[in-house]
Amino acid sequence: VFIITFLTDYSITGLTINTIYRAFTYSYRIILFLSSFSLFFLTTTPDEIALTMTKMKIPYQYTFAFVSAIRFTPVLAQEIKNIMDAQKARGLELDKGSFIRRVRKLIPILVPLLVNVLRRSYELAEAMEVKCFGVAKNRTYLHELQFRRRDYVFLASVLLLFSVEILSWSLGLRPDSLLLSYLGLTEFSKLS
Repeated sequence: VFIITFLTDYSITGLTINTIYRAFTYSYRIILFLSSFSLFFLTTTPDEIALTMTKMKIPYQYTFAFVSAIRFTPVLAQEIKNIMDAQKARGLELDKGSFIRRVRKLIPILVPLLVNVLRRSYELAEAMEVKCFGVAKNRTYLHELQFRRRDYVFLASVLLLFSVEILSWSLGLRPDSLLLSYLGLTEFSKLS
């Protein structure tokens, strides 16, 4: 999808090697960016994220809000699926009709979803109040985060790669401009 989008956006002057290369480059960057976030959230628990944010001196109220949003996202997705299935069982056809009609058909899904979200947030607020959220200034945790050797190695390698990338950009040795000049497409590498 990304490649087709970039090909159509950049093919005003015609389909050239430059447009194909740029389409693949942008698509690769977007996919890499999204997959890195997916990998992070698949390998890190919300509790570890909360501990890390707290250790970075971020106020616990903000940390709790962020972690609650992370935990609430799959619940919300399941809720949407359940409501859609229930509405389809009642005869609601979401795929038929014009764009305006399909948008109007989402109202029977959004209203119960909004009611359920408000109910869950009210229950969460009551639970926080019962447990005296925010009263104690010094929090204690069951598990403490500690940097291990592999964490330092990973951090050092990321910082090294980041430094090399910044240095290569400042010297004009970007990998894409080197590849373009190798392919004989120097006029495009000057534009980017």
